[in-house]
Amino acid sequence: MVGDLNARIDESRITTLTDAGFADAYLTAGLPECDPVTGIGCTCCVDGPAPLDGLDDPDQAMDERIDFVLFRPGSGCSVAVDDVRHWADGPLAQPVEDIWWAADHAGVAATLTITC
Repeated sequence: MVGDLNARIDESRITTLTDAGFADAYLTAGLPECDPVTGIGCTCCVDGPAPLDGLDDPDQAMDERIDFVLFRPGSGCSVAVDDVRHWADGPLAQPVEDIWWAADHAGVAATLTITC
């Protein structure tokens, strides 16, 4: 399951999945939980009062993690997390048409190896 799930890892919408055996690829890879002070590990949100507001501010920082790659191996199978990364999780090096942020969330990509 992959996506912007609009809930933190400890909220019931996500714990329903983790209680059913889904693992969080990000944490399984040994990466640190979101630090709202530094923005490291966070996937959301560049905020503003209206759509696209805030994307023009290079000093914005993401402060929560609500975008996930969750996986559950099938019976008799195992999953190795080879790589997990966030992208668009910081301001651009140079703005594009006065926009510093490519999106209001960071994308999450994972490479998994499934062995059955």
